[in-house]
Amino acid sequence: MRVLGATVVEVMQIKRIEVCGGIAAGKTTLVLGLCDAGFSPIYERFRDTQFYKAFYEDPAAYAFEAEIDFLLQHYHMVKRERHQPNLICDYSLWLDHAYASTNLVGSRHRAFSIVWEEILSEIGYPALVINVKCQAETLIGRIACRERPEEDSISIEYLSKLNTNIEQQMALLAAKIPILDVDSKHINFTPPAPESKSILARIRTTVSELLNSGNVGRHAF
Repeated sequence: MRVLGATVVEVMQIKRIEVCGGIAAGKTTLVLGLCDAGFSPIYERFRDTQFYKAFYEDPAAYAFEAEIDFLLQHYHMVKRERHQPNLICDYSLWLDHAYASTNLVGSRHRAFSIVWEEILSEIGYPALVINVKCQAETLIGRIACRERPEEDSISIEYLSKLNTNIEQQMALLAAKIPILDVDSKHINFTPPAPESKSILARIRTTVSELLNSGNVGRHAF
């Protein structure tokens, strides 16, 4: 049963860090490495979205509901955790927009954008986005290694298109907030790599500096 609530939506400005990047770029691994530095992590529960498997079985048929479902899941999780200090999400609203630009066209893309804008008006911009960059050729190899059967149909062309759309989103966002670009092909922050501990420590320091300075634009790690 649904209980009717207030008709006026409270506008919230939730301080958070969002992590952006392509499939298998290392978003969750990076958040795991940063969550012991005073950040409260939120992890995407991609298998909880009811259209996840259907999308991979037939992307053209199920893209719209899948993109809306992921967007609403991300929005809901941020709202649920809004009282936690220093949120860090292994997903990004701007990554959601990049996926929509990759998978949707015409009126469906416009409908997604309307919902996206409404969500942004409520929860506000993040304090920082960490953009985990990686070439499509590397991503396709990582996808194969993690052996998720539903991802077998992902092509290098799809990953390249998604990367292009992510870059377009980051270029627009850089005028508003700080963005830290981390190249996960050349920077190995994944344990147990010997250098991962020191790299994660440096990333933590850089993130803190950017949060304190608020310097907008792109910042390469």
